[in-house]
Amino acid sequence: FVGVRDFIEPDGKLSKGIKSVPYAVDDAVDLAHVFALELKLLNPRNVTLALSGSPQKSESVSRLQSLKTAGARQVDGSYTRILQEVSRIRVAGGERGLIVVSFATHGFSLNGEERLFAQDSLLDTITDTGLKIDTVIDAVTKAKAARRILLLDACRERLRLTAVRAATDGSGMSE
Repeated sequence: FVGVRDFIEPDGKLSKGIKSVPYAVDDAVDLAHVFALELKLLNPRNVTLALSGSPQKSESVSRLQSLKTAGARQVDGSYTRILQEVSRIRVAGGERGLIVVSFATHGFSLNGEERLFAQDSLLDTITDTGLKIDTVIDAVTKAKAARRILLLDACRERLRLTAVRAATDGSGMSE
């Protein structure tokens, strides 16, 4: 379950060019809680939360703690960490298993290619630092689990190479 609220520049500061997604972390935590602790469709020890930022709602803060107490792992929402977790999907679950992959972040389409933002994605090198949706779909498709769910909650922005400046100053992505 990926929730990227905050986008971080290489210097460790919040990005000025990419607006935060206020409830992305809450969405990831709340979905994980539903699948693992409410519906009991996933073993909490098999749940990974890749988060950038903290939950905003008090109930989401409590749910995150409950998930972690039950054995869920929390990792950062960086590009390479998400890629590592996506690669784990291919061997996760068994013939009777269930895999749920969920993203709450910004997304974009550029030259017909769809990508998702990680916490360390950069607008000026977005084709290199944005996660290809096809990579995620490929991992889910090749998973050994019999049942697979992929949820993408990403506002999408069609970026053109000539519009990078507008996106960089924040006007390319609306609230």
